[in-house]
Amino acid sequence: MSFNDPLMLNLAKMLESRLTRGSVANAAEWAMKYRHIAVTDTNHQSYKKWLAAPDSEKGSISVPKKVQLFDFKHHPWAHEMHVCGDPIVVGQKSAQMGYLKFVSTELFMQMIS
Repeated sequence: MSFNDPLMLNLAKMLESRLTRGSVANAAEWAMKYRHIAVTDTNHQSYKKWLAAPDSEKGSISVPKKVQLFDFKHHPWAHEMHVCGDPIVVGQKSAQMGYLKFVSTELFMQMIS
């Protein structure tokens, strides 16, 4: 079978329609709906123990993480890159700006959508 075969074309169209997430307009919406991140569970008892511990003991205390959906609360400046519809996005080089999150979200969205 080749991709010129009507059966294969029909199968490809069916798979494409199943994988397309039409309700998502841009990478920001995709990230907030489908991207999960691990964050420190500040309500857990061991986190409170970690806060009270001296610096020399903090490495030995395990702080639990919880998983939640990504939001732009800690990186509000990255939102504009995520909603930009231009084919090329340019940002000034800087630390902790969320460029890796932007690029990986854009790639995942393109692969899955």
